[in-house]
Amino acid sequence: MLLFDKFENRYIVRGIITNLNPVHIGAGGSSFNPLEVDNRIVRYTSTNEPYIPGSSLKGVLRSFIEQVYPKEHCWVTINPCSKKKEKEIEKKRETYSKNPEEYAKEVYSLICDICKVFGSQETASKIYISDLKVREENGKKLYKLGVRDGVGIDRDTGTAAYRIKYDFEVIEPGAQFDLYMVFENLENEYVKSFLIPIVEVLKSGELKIGGKTSRGLGRIKLLEDFKIYKITKDNIKDYLEEGLNEIEPLPWADFKKQFE
Repeated sequence: MLLFDKFENRYIVRGIITNLNPVHIGAGGSSFNPLEVDNRIVRYTSTNEPYIPGSSLKGVLRSFIEQVYPKEHCWVTINPCSKKKEKEIEKKRETYSKNPEEYAKEVYSLICDICKVFGSQETASKIYISDLKVREENGKKLYKLGVRDGVGIDRDTGTAAYRIKYDFEVIEPGAQFDLYMVFENLENEYVKSFLIPIVEVLKSGELKIGGKTSRGLGRIKLLEDFKIYKITKDNIKDYLEEGLNEIEPLPWADFKKQFE
């Protein structure tokens, strides 16, 4: 049982994500300016450059893991495991009111595995994903934007609704984004059941992100030259002083063998 009171390990995955299909992660709302796209993608206000929110990628990965382990999770947004075990948690709170460390351990043991790793109302997440910024090469940003047409659908007839046409912005295929994903204090069993499947599905190019995925949008892929680092108590000093410069990345095949 690994909580956050002591540092035990940190796994860092760094690499390049590319989109195999157009990607649309909407900024929300619609423009009333006839010269602008109706539905724009999310952008940084300071640079006007598109990005993939880390929270969006994390949500997609959680959904993927929930599909892989359908009996091992709760419906965290509707009926979380902490809610189902509310009476037990309250009893633990009373019992360990003067011992917060033991209380945290007891609560951790009550929630489902996916909440232990991805977080819930009772526990912090063990996964952190930075926003994926577009990469730059020789002073050139590695992305192109495009516009696609869409039509509203009449829910009664299933056909195009009268005079409801709109357009939406996309990031065209072949863009490149920097991936920085951290797993903190992860038990070995969760490295095997969560970290490794997450990296493998990103490598496969089958994961979809953003909106309009039923129209063929959103497939992303982790390129093969990614790196994974393991930070432990043995090399934490080097990591804190020099960052990842002094840490040797692990070959992916060798890393997986450790947990077979």
